[in-house]
Amino acid sequence: MSQKKQLAINFIAQILFSIINLGISFFLVPHIISSLNASAYAFINLSNDFINYASLITVALNSIAGRYITLAIHKKQNKEANIYYNSVIVANIIMASVLLIPMTLFVIFMDSLLNIPANLLGDVRILFIIVFTNFIISLITSVFSSTTFVTNKLYLSSIASIGSQIARCIVLLVLFSLFETNVCFVGIASFASTLVIAI
Repeated sequence: MSQKKQLAINFIAQILFSIINLGISFFLVPHIISSLNASAYAFINLSNDFINYASLITVALNSIAGRYITLAIHKKQNKEANIYYNSVIVANIIMASVLLIPMTLFVIFMDSLLNIPANLLGDVRILFIIVFTNFIISLITSVFSSTTFVTNKLYLSSIASIGSQIARCIVLLVLFSLFETNVCFVGIASFASTLVIAI
């Protein structure tokens, strides 16, 4: 496939992902907010903030890895590329293991650290367990995305992202339609989205 064609496909796939993501946010978020009370929805934002801060730790390593893997591949140094690739996977697993300790302690003692209504404590605890598990899976599998960058097939990442957003949307709609509203539904939907990306 020519570079111009790949660039066009990458661009179109990225635009489609942005449109689908915007559509999900525009239509689903108001429905979620109206289904949950304000205090319950606040914990969804809080769980996402925790993950955003934790992600800052991992971005640098994976960005640097992508650069070195790309250089090695384009120099036909496949052995070196494999060493970088495997090293990042091991580093991500170590980071995930280290971060698992404060995450576990937070889940256990969250009622002492946060002001959570008693009727929401169980649901919020489940939400954080799902969100933290989701982050661990994302962290361990994040290096796999470098392959689409190396081969200039970013549209494959965009297609995977589109699929993940559709999966998230379907899971949310099914859960909110069939069951009584629960704050952890958003975490379950995000987990399903992450699994699609990982696969």
